[in-house]
Amino acid sequence: MTGFKRNSAFDPQQFLQQNWQQTPVLLPGFLPDFVNPLSAEELAGLACEEAVESRLVTSKANSQWQLEHGPFPEQRFHKLPESDWTLLVQAVDLWDSGVAGLKNQFDFIPNWRIDDVMVSYATPVGGVGPHFDYYDVFLLQGSGQRTWRVGQLCDAETPIRDQSGLALLDSFAATAEYVLNPGDVLYLPPRYAHWGSASAAGLSYSIGFRAPSLAEMLAGFGGHLIAATNSDCRFRDPAPALPAYAGEIDPLSLQSAFELVSNTFKQPTSFAIWFGCHVTHPKYPEFILPLASPLQRTDLAVLFENGKSIQRSTGSRFAFLDRADAGEVLLFADGEVFNLSHQLIDLVVEICAATPLNNGIFCIEKMGTEGQRLVLELLNQGSLVSEDPT
Repeated sequence: MTGFKRNSAFDPQQFLQQNWQQTPVLLPGFLPDFVNPLSAEELAGLACEEAVESRLVTSKANSQWQLEHGPFPEQRFHKLPESDWTLLVQAVDLWDSGVAGLKNQFDFIPNWRIDDVMVSYATPVGGVGPHFDYYDVFLLQGSGQRTWRVGQLCDAETPIRDQSGLALLDSFAATAEYVLNPGDVLYLPPRYAHWGSASAAGLSYSIGFRAPSLAEMLAGFGGHLIAATNSDCRFRDPAPALPAYAGEIDPLSLQSAFELVSNTFKQPTSFAIWFGCHVTHPKYPEFILPLASPLQRTDLAVLFENGKSIQRSTGSRFAFLDRADAGEVLLFADGEVFNLSHQLIDLVVEICAATPLNNGIFCIEKMGTEGQRLVLELLNQGSLVSEDPT
């Protein structure tokens, strides 16, 4: 049986003020008496599945690295040596409810920021080499022992050498070293160089957080604006006059064109809707299965009468934007937006919560027509699912 309880000595507010996106920090005993939600054998079994994203990194004395992509035949693991290799499996929280429960321990960060939980199994001396990431990550030691060396702050200009598909740092200068035992957590802000090496074979859980790049947001929101822009909106000469030179772009024309483009981006409401849809777009859409036969309002009462429970679909992402001043709340679910009256705020908050869904909120009478319509739409698009009670 697995269960997680955060160390009461951990102060989330202090962490956010002193460390979040600022400095690496070791959180010893973050999850005391930690029990792994899955075994190394179960992780290897996932890596054999076609639908699971997995990698195997082998090395020789931490100098020559080799990367292989799954799925792997079972025999591949029987041929591996006793040391110098690491198995990494992405998004294990989608496949194992125990691993998914780990995310609740980091509820001091909005859950729409969480990307996934990657799980790795490393044999002695196993690791993936010196590298850096552009996102925040909590490294939780599940079993065994792993030593993490943390180095310089990197950026897009930091020299990288591509070795068998691994983006490894050309040089690494350790400034701190941390030894993690089961239940310990190392937090790393974006761009800090790090290099992990297993002292004793064991599992490690990486809870990573999404960080959309400026380029990604410009492209995404720009595309959203283009789709909504009327083709009649075009450049107009601000002050027609005889040109001094036929080929010159005059300052007024340049300023007019710039303002036409820049003012188009100054749409806070439009950006809010796009952003909410963007950050809740599922990483693995194949997990979201719309109902082949859409439910009707009368079906909702039948579900509850038959004792069905409503749960979030595996892989679904939810978030909301409270617009109390406008008397509304925007719910984002798997890239879709629902504009709702503010009377449904309690229902929306529960749907977006990090904790397991409390079915007590789904009361036919209390939800009213609008709430029932929302739940039906979420069930029909596959973001919510009805299940037999356990």
